[in-house]
Amino acid sequence: MPNSAPTLEQLQNDPDSVVLSTAPFDPRFPNANQTKNCWQNYVDYHMCVAAKGADFSPCDYFKRNYKIICPQNWVSRWDDLREEGKFAGNLNCPSISDLQQLSGHE
Repeated sequence: MPNSAPTLEQLQNDPDSVVLSTAPFDPRFPNANQTKNCWQNYVDYHMCVAAKGADFSPCDYFKRNYKIICPQNWVSRWDDLREEGKFAGNLNCPSISDLQQLSGHE
């Protein structure tokens, strides 16, 4: 499974070597509107990287999905907002103690 979409140059130079695919079905988002799916994969990728580091290859699953599903202008805007510290989503992976505190089981 490729980790990123092929470039125009790859498609032009060697179209037979390019494997095109789309994000797999996600039962959390069964409807045609994929906005929430886009958002969740973007957030999941950045949470995964924050928790495990950029070299943790399973994070690439979420990156590949959001790059396929999300409009590029949304991703560019979200990237800008993240860099400015103004992104609306919580990209910090909660710790076990945080989860226990939220559930009242300290």
